[in-house]
Amino acid sequence: MKQNFVQAYKQAPWRQQLQYAGIFLAVLLAVAVVAGLYLSISGRTATTGRQVQMLDSRVESMKLTINDMQTELAQISSAKSMYARSKELGMQLMDPAEGLYVQVPGYQGLTAFNPSTTKQVQSSNYPEILPEYTSTLVEWFQEKINAQLTMEQVRP
Repeated sequence: MKQNFVQAYKQAPWRQQLQYAGIFLAVLLAVAVVAGLYLSISGRTATTGRQVQMLDSRVESMKLTINDMQTELAQISSAKSMYARSKELGMQLMDPAEGLYVQVPGYQGLTAFNPSTTKQVQSSNYPEILPEYTSTLVEWFQEKINAQLTMEQVRP
C-alpha cells in the first residue's frame, strides 16, 4: 500500500524535466533582466560622464580665452600703449596753465566724504552678547558648584 501511495503522488519524469527547464529559464530570465538594467545604467552613466568631461573642457577653454582677453586689455590700456596711440591720433600733452575752464552755473563741484555727516548708529539698551555666552565652561561649573554649596549651607 505504501508503494502505491508513493507511486500515486510521484510525477512523471517528463513533468519533472519540464519543471527543471522552467526553473532554469526563469533564473536565466532574471539574470538577463539584471544584466540589461546594469548595462542600461552603465551606458547612461558613461554618457553623462563624457558630457561632464566635455563641459569641463569648455570651461577650461573659456577660462583661457578670458585670460587672453584680460592680457590683451592690460596691454592696450598700459601707459606706454596709450601714449603711443594718443601720438598717432595727433594728441599732445597740455600745460595745465593753458587749459580753458568753463564755469557752469549751479554746479557745486565734487564734495569730499565727511564721516561726521553720516548717520550715527543708535546703540540699543540690550547688550550685543548675552551674559550667558560670555563665561567659559569652567566658570559655569564653578558657579553651579558654588550655588550648590550655598544651598547646602542654608538647609541645615
